Amino acid sequence: MRWSTGQSADPTRKSLEKAIKVTPKRFVFSGRRDKELHLEASGTMTEEAEAKQFVEGIEALRKKGLDFVKDPPPQAKSNAHRGPAPL
Repeated sequence: MRWSTGQSADPTRKSLEKAIKVTPKRFVFSGRRDKELHLEASGTMTEEAEAKQFVEGIEALRKKGLDFVKDPPPQAKSNAHRGPAPL
């Protein structure tokens, strides 16, 4: 299932940049779920330093997500009975 593709709009870019500082102007995000959730993102950066910063930001988000799953806050635990959101 493709979530988003194309040129990121200002609100999307601003939201991503809060988390990862730099984003590609054009991108593809996709995801699929089997026994696990698989997320993929690709984009083109013009500067190597920005590309490195983007990858580091994505890795930090991944770590936050894994930490969240390992130890979710109480409000997330109380909603666990609803099951995962559909992709």
